Amino acid sequence: MEPAQQRRVYGFLSLAVVSLVLTLYQMRSSIGTTVLPDFHKDHTEIATRGAFQSSIPRVLNNDRKIKNNCNISLAKVFPPGGDCVDSAEKRLKQTKKTMLTSTSKTDYSQYLEQRNQSNIPFDVYKLAPKIFNEVPPEFLSRYKNPCWDRGRGLHCLPFFYLIGMPKCGSSDLYMKLTSHNQIIPAKRKEPAFWNKQRFIWGPKGFNQYMDIFSDFRDRLLLRDNTSEHLITGEGTVASMWSTFDMARMDGDTGYGLPDILHAIQPDAKFFVILRDPLQRLSSDYHYFGDFKRSPSDLHQKVVMAINEFNRCKKRHKDDLYCIGVERSWSSDCIARVTLGIYSVLLRQWFKVFPASSFFIIKLDRWESDCVEVLRRAYSFLELDPLPDPELDKICSKNKALTGKRTKIPMLGKTRTILECFYKPYNDDLESFLASQLIDKRNL
Repeated sequence: MEPAQQRRVYGFLSLAVVSLVLTLYQMRSSIGTTVLPDFHKDHTEIATRGAFQSSIPRVLNNDRKIKNNCNISLAKVFPPGGDCVDSAEKRLKQTKKTMLTSTSKTDYSQYLEQRNQSNIPFDVYKLAPKIFNEVPPEFLSRYKNPCWDRGRGLHCLPFFYLIGMPKCGSSDLYMKLTSHNQIIPAKRKEPAFWNKQRFIWGPKGFNQYMDIFSDFRDRLLLRDNTSEHLITGEGTVASMWSTFDMARMDGDTGYGLPDILHAIQPDAKFFVILRDPLQRLSSDYHYFGDFKRSPSDLHQKVVMAINEFNRCKKRHKDDLYCIGVERSWSSDCIARVTLGIYSVLLRQWFKVFPASSFFIIKLDRWESDCVEVLRRAYSFLELDPLPDPELDKICSKNKALTGKRTKIPMLGKTRTILECFYKPYNDDLESFLASQLIDKRNL
């Protein structure tokens, strides 16, 4: 072979090798961002709850092998930049850290002495020390609603909480649910106390929360023959998902809002309204932020959110901790994809409260059978039943908080990615609800 021919052959082989290396590298990169909810083989029960006689597994049980056979690679999208950082969320996270690290064992010991007997672990107490110090171990027996008076006036917690999920019809449900004459609604449906405001309002924050139920408190103080049967409730739909991040901030205790509420109010009742996660995300995208909406903009924000979720799971090996990871970024820069992972969240709440504490509704059933849903909801709350004409009147009210912004369509590739991402969690949700007899008991 002539020298010139040899050079050409060697050049061709060199290009082929370089091309093969680049192809393998791209394949390796795409695997790292494939939409696969990797349910972990390792199963560690992080925290034992002592007197609660249960534990919180922070990942799904390893005896349920949930596999996703889709093989969709996400385009490389850079993480949100500095302009996208949510400064308010950043300050909130720092406030949470400060509270966790500033609560001392001395504070906890004083609390135990005042209560004489208390089975609340220190790791739960430090999540909400001011609240534990304020709320007594027992409530006034003459009221159905949890209330107390420690010499500073009457205070009341909600009898029920509508804890989830955002953009699933919760405003309409709360408005119609509280139309019963034995329910006095809060001044604001979503005071956001448990998930946010208690860290922002400062020392007087709990009193501000109590003031949201002042209409209810004033009605009780009338002491008429109906007051003892009245109840109140609130509907902060971020409550279901937004406080588990604290578990990673100080020793990875695994505790969250369910533990706080169970410690102070073990008989609380909870409503959860759910929706197809793709529809929920679309509504969420159109409702929040002032950005210019378009199908391609939504697609990029979805890809970015899933990449952030996968990056988080790679670091922490934990689905629960990574739900809501998007909140570190402005809604102008990212979509809240992970709020559609319902089953992982519900399992954590059910680890603390019994299934009988929950009334779970799907939006399509609420919209198609409002009367029957309300009838069962009022029975769940142990309220006097209402006649069908009264239920019809409530259900005929205009829907609350209907979206007024023009909806843009979702690209086919965006839908495909999301269907792939959500499918294992949707399947797990149906399995979980069936195991708890939720459909039979509620609807």
